[in-house]
Amino acid sequence: MNQKPLHVLLVEDDDDHAELIKRAFETENYPVAIHHAINLAEARRLRQTTQPDLLIVDFLLPDGHGTELLPRHLDERSVPVIIMTSHGDEQIAVEAIKAGALDYIVKTPMSLLEMPAFVERAMREWGHILEWRQEKENAAWFSRILDKTHNEIFVFDAKTYNFVLVNQVGRDNLGYSMAELRHMSCLDICPDYTTDSFAELLYPLQNGETESVQYTAVHQRRDGSTYPVEVYLQPSQFQAAPVYVAIVLDISERLKREEQMRQQDRLVSVGQLASGIAHDFNNIMAVIILYTQIVERSSDLSEKDRQRLQTVVEQASRAAELIEQILDFSRSAVLERHVIELAPFLKELIKLMQRTLPENIRITFQDETATCKINADTTRIQQMMINLMLNARDAMPEGGDLRVMLRAKTFQPGDALPMTEMEYGRWAHIIVADSGSGIAEEIQSHIFEPFFTTKHRGQGTGLGLAQVYGIVKQHDGAIQVDSRPEEGTTFHIYLPLQTPDETFTNFSRDVTELAMGNQETILLVEDDEATHEALAHSLKLLNYRLLLAHNGKEALRLYEQSQQIALIISDIVMPEMGGLDLVRALRQKQVDTPVILLTGHPLTNELDDLSDDNLPIKLVQKPVTLPQLANLINQALQI
Repeated sequence: MNQKPLHVLLVEDDDDHAELIKRAFETENYPVAIHHAINLAEARRLRQTTQPDLLIVDFLLPDGHGTELLPRHLDERSVPVIIMTSHGDEQIAVEAIKAGALDYIVKTPMSLLEMPAFVERAMREWGHILEWRQEKENAAWFSRILDKTHNEIFVFDAKTYNFVLVNQVGRDNLGYSMAELRHMSCLDICPDYTTDSFAELLYPLQNGETESVQYTAVHQRRDGSTYPVEVYLQPSQFQAAPVYVAIVLDISERLKREEQMRQQDRLVSVGQLASGIAHDFNNIMAVIILYTQIVERSSDLSEKDRQRLQTVVEQASRAAELIEQILDFSRSAVLERHVIELAPFLKELIKLMQRTLPENIRITFQDETATCKINADTTRIQQMMINLMLNARDAMPEGGDLRVMLRAKTFQPGDALPMTEMEYGRWAHIIVADSGSGIAEEIQSHIFEPFFTTKHRGQGTGLGLAQVYGIVKQHDGAIQVDSRPEEGTTFHIYLPLQTPDETFTNFSRDVTELAMGNQETILLVEDDEATHEALAHSLKLLNYRLLLAHNGKEALRLYEQSQQIALIISDIVMPEMGGLDLVRALRQKQVDTPVILLTGHPLTNELDDLSDDNLPIKLVQKPVTLPQLANLINQALQI
């Protein structure tokens, strides 16, 4: 029996029945404090003031039925209730039990004297109800906590592997309801494991070797699709039964980022190799073009020989264009940046491409921006877009749809970035989508590599997308491809929205007539012997006097010995002292002689702060033609 008094509210209008009940508790020495009410109104008042542990209520009272003291819903019960009825009211008592009463008694002198036993039984039952309610509340609280996590959490039976609980994230990812999952085991969503292999995985937990296990797997959704996961598993108990609790991380994005990083590293390595090759090719092509154009101007050439030399220059120029593509890929090309309002720029470019692409390809442009300005090299961005649209054309030999879209995106800290190399901030988002043949998943990681192509021999160099990649990267952007075979291809290009910075300009305009010199003295600094001689012959042909140096140190000595130097033409990468260090040394001497830097080598950010009003600098990518060189020098000497 209970040690402390049980507070009982007795609601009975018959005094004799009330006395029998009180006497029964006294006879049994049952520790009880009885508060007596004779009607519903008094019962409600005493219930508020005494806070009883139990109600013993007669069904028929002067002002109503005792069941009115029961709550409307079972879950709202706060105290146990025993209903007393007279003979013939048993059906009413049964309805009272359904409404929430824990017991009922048909009133007889004998049954009233056994009231302590009825009370003891009711209190035991109420204790079970409170335990069940607490477990239910704990489970609900546990479920609410689990539903707030970002990871999938599974609780499954340790013997049958059947699901006991799956949080909202897990249900959403799998596409099943909790009612469906209760009839499934964890093996039903994990096709990589059998009963035996899963038991082997759990063996270290079962024999106490470890407290948890970690493994990777593939989970299968209701629609049959799969996704990679990383699982942290440990044994536990739930409602007194042994279970396993699995915290499941969807690692799709992580694997995607890791693959992006591996691809970035691979492309950087290829880019370094490509840039080194381009440097050597540029020097070779510079010698070929300059010497050919020098010979071409000889007066004793036949017309046929002159045409042959022109063919040599044309083919060398085509080779130079290939080198330029390689330099774009390796992010080494010289950029001439301007502020570009992308929407009108793309509209004009699309008009041009509509006249170029086959009529069975429909081009549409969708602009979702109010303004979208980038700081970029117009020629390079145009080349990037042309390459992408030509690539789309080749993927749609029978015609199709080509869509170009422009959006402005802002990524705040905490937002998911589309690609790992991107940073938070404002971005221009260009989308180029076609309805063509698509790209197989196994080759998507290679499409930006130079010379990689799926076209037949003679139909492409494999440099188009490589050049696109390099142009995007040199503009501090990011590019991503989304494609499936026969479902088309979509390229996503992100370029930072930014204000213009001062940059060096690239001289690229060619002219037929040579701008001749007037015997001005030029200091030529070049370490490659063949290039050195070709440039020297070209400058003499253009009527300039020369001082020749093979590196920056020689150039500085010559500059100090001569006061008549009108211009310095220097390579950038040389032994002992390169062109950049030469410019720094000249700046320290506060000289105002203009400088032309020629390079076939990857450029660096060190160029960004070298030019000023006192030391004007022009930067030109090798190979340079004889007319370009002539005009470039003429412009520099007029500054």
